Amino acid sequence: MSQFAKFASITIFGLLLCVVAGCNGSAATDASLDAGAVAAHRARLALAEEPDGVQTVADVRLALLGESDHDHDGDGVQDHEPADHDAHADSDDHDEHSHEEHGDHEEHGEHSHDEQAHDEHGHHDHDSESLDVVMVGHIGGLANPWAEVQPDFPFSKTRAVFFLADSQAIVEHEQNGHTHAAGEECAFCAAHATDRADMLAMVQFVDERGKVLPVDVRQLFDVKEKDVVVVRGKAHVTAGGTLVVDARGLFIRK
Repeated sequence: MSQFAKFASITIFGLLLCVVAGCNGSAATDASLDAGAVAAHRARLALAEEPDGVQTVADVRLALLGESDHDHDGDGVQDHEPADHDAHADSDDHDEHSHEEHGDHEEHGEHSHDEQAHDEHGHHDHDSESLDVVMVGHIGGLANPWAEVQPDFPFSKTRAVFFLADSQAIVEHEQNGHTHAAGEECAFCAAHATDRADMLAMVQFVDERGKVLPVDVRQLFDVKEKDVVVVRGKAHVTAGGTLVVDARGLFIRK
C-alpha cells in the first residue's frame, strides 16, 4: 500500500472514530449531567462482581470478524505476510477468481479500491453484526493512533468513553523496551501507533436509550489510565475497523 493510500485510510478511520465517539467540539454542546444523575448512572453501571465469560479485545474482534486474510494463525493479530502465499502461485486461477469477485462487488455497488470498501486491515465497508460480550483489558497503555481526533486519549473530557487495550498487546509492547510514564511522549511509539490500532476497543457507556452519557468517565467511575477493567455490553466493528462496545456494566479489578 502506498504512503498516500495508508494516510487516507488512517484519516478515514480516525474520522469514523470522531463520529462514533463525538469530537470534543461538538460534544461540548451537549448538556452535562448533574451530580445526582452521575451518581444514578454510576449505581446502575457499577458491577459488584466480575462477570463470567471474560474475553480479551483480540478474542472479541476475532469472534466478530472471523479469521481474516491476514490472521492465518487465528491469534486475532494481523500477520505481516500471508501464511499460504504459494496457494496463489497459479496466476490464471487467481486472475479468474479476482475477476469473478470484482463482478460481484460491482453488482452490489462495492468498489473496494475507489470507494474504500476495505481499509488497510481488510475490514469490509459495513458494520459487523453485534455481539453480547464481557471484555477485559487495560485502559490505555498503548500509543494513541488517532491523536488528531482523540486528543484526550484514552479518555474523553465530554463523553463517557475510554479506549481499552488488549493486555497481551501491552505486554509485547513493553517487552520491546518502550515503557513510559502515563502521558510521556515517545516519537517511536507515536510513529508506530497505528500498527496496534486493532488491539484497542472504544468503550462507551450508554443510558437506557443507548445514548452515550455526556460526562467524563473519570467522573462516572474512579478509574485512571492503565487500570484493568472488565466491561459488559454489546460490541460491533464499525466500517472503519473500530471495535466499539456499548457498555452497560463495569467492574474494576483491584
